[in-house]
Amino acid sequence: MAKNVLKNIKAAPDAKPGRGEATGKPVVKTTDKRGLQSVKAKAAKPDKAVKGLWGIRAGSRKEQVAIALDAAGREAAIRKAESLGIKPGTVKSWIGTWRREGRYVEAVTPKAKAAVKAASEALQDIAADAAAEGCRQR
Repeated sequence: MAKNVLKNIKAAPDAKPGRGEATGKPVVKTTDKRGLQSVKAKAAKPDKAVKGLWGIRAGSRKEQVAIALDAAGREAAIRKAESLGIKPGTVKSWIGTWRREGRYVEAVTPKAKAAVKAASEALQDIAADAAAEGCRQR
């Protein structure tokens, strides 16, 4: 291996010459009450991706479809998805999920859509206040 690749990788302290260097993922060694050792992978780091509309990864094809859906409706979202190479069935599934989660509302008029969105935001505010007060929701 090239020297610059091995710059940050150090050999295990008990490695014998000629056996190579440690190149695996970071691990945590633990022992049980009998003294047997086990090796577990370290926990994954949290996702640092920037979130866009409705908590979708910013700039992704899914977010582009969500923006088209929010701006112009279901048919426009399906057309946008087809231009991005996404099958209509996939988009219909996403729309159904967003509808069930309350992120998207198929309203006949913009006024009705605004009213439903305001009610949804009010419910989220109430839930946040209840969580802040330490109330348990059931």
